[in-house]
Amino acid sequence: MEVLDKYQPNMDDYRINIINKFSIADYTKITIPFSQAERLINRGHSAAVDGYLDESQQSIKKALNYLDLLNEEMELIKSEKNGKQ
Repeated sequence: MEVLDKYQPNMDDYRINIINKFSIADYTKITIPFSQAERLINRGHSAAVDGYLDESQQSIKKALNYLDLLNEEMELIKSEKNGKQ
């Protein structure tokens, strides 16, 4: 459990900080693609362990799309915040 705590922090630990720094709407824009990617990565891992490598690869590729979307949203949020200051 120590390894998970160190390398996979709980998103809830950062929720209030993100909301305070940005907004609840921005938090939602960040967490939706993050959650989707996390779910697909877990699905890909499970499929790989069960021997379904094609399904695993498809899930991981879909997860990467959500991570790209997450990155785009974060960049947009940062640029909007910098423009308001």
